[in-house]
Amino acid sequence: FLLLVAAAAGGFYWLLLHPERLIERAAALQGVALRVEKADLGLAAGKFSLTGVKVTKAPGMERGMTVFVPKIEASVSPPPALSLGWRPQALAVSVEEISAQRNGVEAKVSRVLLDSRKGSLRILGLSVSNPPDFPPGFFARLPEISATGDPQDLAAGKLRLKELRLNLSEASLVRNKAGQLNSDLVVEALTGPPAKSQSKTDFHVDRMLLSMGKLQYKDLSKFGLGVS
Repeated sequence: FLLLVAAAAGGFYWLLLHPERLIERAAALQGVALRVEKADLGLAAGKFSLTGVKVTKAPGMERGMTVFVPKIEASVSPPPALSLGWRPQALAVSVEEISAQRNGVEAKVSRVLLDSRKGSLRILGLSVSNPPDFPPGFFARLPEISATGDPQDLAAGKLRLKELRLNLSEASLVRNKAGQLNSDLVVEALTGPPAKSQSKTDFHVDRMLLSMGKLQYKDLSKFGLGVS
């Protein structure tokens, strides 16, 4: 019995010294397969940071997709307390340089900022590449996507946004020689084929603002020449 207690205590102490493995095991219980290079859990100050996060499996994530995040920083207020009555009132998350790849399509995000107190989300520097068998370059570039909503609605599973801003600086629609449209292949690569039956999501936007820069269309199926 003493050997079992010593082994359990040793294992717990090892996990405290290596919080990366603790996070990976906790994620595995939720069906998420990830690898963390380094974790800094400043529980007393309510600040957390993860470095070198690689996700290869998660609920709703398409098979074959890989997501890599160099750094994630988060702060929670008030700081965590060893009390049954403790509940976080505000959460702020900063994520840098997200990249996702699947079927030759790569999506990159420079930075993501989330503030639960304000109910705001900002996605900066989003770019999506063209699929294989298409001209090299980007399918779309969005310098900024910002959204504001009610945190209580999000907690209740309702996606209701007070305002959604989309800044689309560049988009290129290309039909290849086989008659395929790059937008269709991009959506399928990143989200998978459309499901036969999908559950309805409570989604509503009160106000949406769209600013558009350059929009280009090329049809390579007509004699192999681009028609803009």
